[in-house]
Amino acid sequence: MPAPSTTTTNPSPLPPRFQIRQLGPEHLQWTKAIVAHANLLNSPVWPAVYPTAIPARCLAVFRGVDYLVRHQIESGMSFGVFDTQWVYRRAESASTGGALYWDVDVDGDGDGDGDGSKGTNSTMAELLAQMDFPLVSVALSFDAFDALDMARLQPLFDALPLFPQLGAAFKARERREDAAGGGLAMPRATARGEVLQRNSTCTRADYERLGLMKGLAHWVMREAAGRGYRRIEIDPMHDAVVHVWMNPPPPFRAAKVCEVSIREFGEVVGGEVVRFEHVDQVCPRVCVVLQ
Repeated sequence: MPAPSTTTTNPSPLPPRFQIRQLGPEHLQWTKAIVAHANLLNSPVWPAVYPTAIPARCLAVFRGVDYLVRHQIESGMSFGVFDTQWVYRRAESASTGGALYWDVDVDGDGDGDGDGSKGTNSTMAELLAQMDFPLVSVALSFDAFDALDMARLQPLFDALPLFPQLGAAFKARERREDAAGGGLAMPRATARGEVLQRNSTCTRADYERLGLMKGLAHWVMREAAGRGYRRIEIDPMHDAVVHVWMNPPPPFRAAKVCEVSIREFGEVVGGEVVRFEHVDQVCPRVCVVLQ
């Protein structure tokens, strides 16, 4: 396994068996799988908003999130936690250092396409078992100066229709707070290396509650500060992630820019808008000041 990204000036806060490493193109498929599976299994938002056909939607997110994950990996500021004691389930996985055995149903018939998996008929537990690689947690980021191409996010929007609505609501709420004089001043990035945009904080289900998310988040804060970034912006959708980013280690400080409630949104059913009243999740936009 390659050397970790940690240094004497920014050591890892995690137990020795775990290594923090910068993600590269070779980790793209693994990262997409963790992002899709974690969001569709244990998020307080997505499985509650879209409770049916979750494995099929998970595979749709896996396909749709390709550009977003690729953009962040190419930024050089996306990192993952690797388990150095990972026990491979298949011999072929060990020979390549890890493998993903998901069948994303390339022919669209809902069945497997040659590797023995069941495509969209798999359960979430089966999909987790097919993630036979040592990457167990990710924190993806990109430089805010390198804006996303929104048109290339359409496949993800198709898989999660609420996602673009949340983005638009955050922007509108932030502008409204600023106009009212109650918002946090958030000047846009004018060059690379100023603002780090965090997106996708995910840990695979069998590695939760080990402190990996918090440890990696604190490490990323220090790494970004060491590289000269002035602040980090993040829109967490899980209370545990909100708590970590609203309580950064000194000397960093955090502030809530604005927030949106999932209950404000809904979907059209039978010609009427049915709001997600059952999803009691408030999502803030958080700014962590580093410099």
